[in-house]
Amino acid sequence: MNIATPPDAPAASGVPDAEKSVPIILAGASQAPGALDDERLAAVFKALGHPARLAILREIRPRERACCGEIVKALPLAQSTVSQHLQILRDAGLITGEIEGRRSHYCIDADTIDALARACAFLFGDLARSADQCAVIGDSCHVDAGETCA
Repeated sequence: MNIATPPDAPAASGVPDAEKSVPIILAGASQAPGALDDERLAAVFKALGHPARLAILREIRPRERACCGEIVKALPLAQSTVSQHLQILRDAGLITGEIEGRRSHYCIDADTIDALARACAFLFGDLARSADQCAVIGDSCHVDAGETCA
């Protein structure tokens, strides 16, 4: 699975070196059945990485479907800003949208949320088990190169 640019590849025009991706190698990595794959999971996390988008999801959640105008009224954001955030959430698959006349209505995509929950439980469960196995010395975990936590 090639998900990133190798570190020695030339930078794409306009992309600073600091923003270049590096290959991710996960030995023995696996995914929970029905969970999002790593690329999709990263895209969903990126979409969730802004407080306004979290607030928008909280506004949509209690409703069967929410009109963009309802969301704008509930948040201290301009309509254009809310629309941009809604598009990002839509692109990530977290919400679905329908246009009815001049209004856009949005719903939480339950399938994506369920898959996200499974992926997070699997990922963070594995990380917690790994952390439990690591010997903690002082404030950090010390493992020499080539060794594994035991």
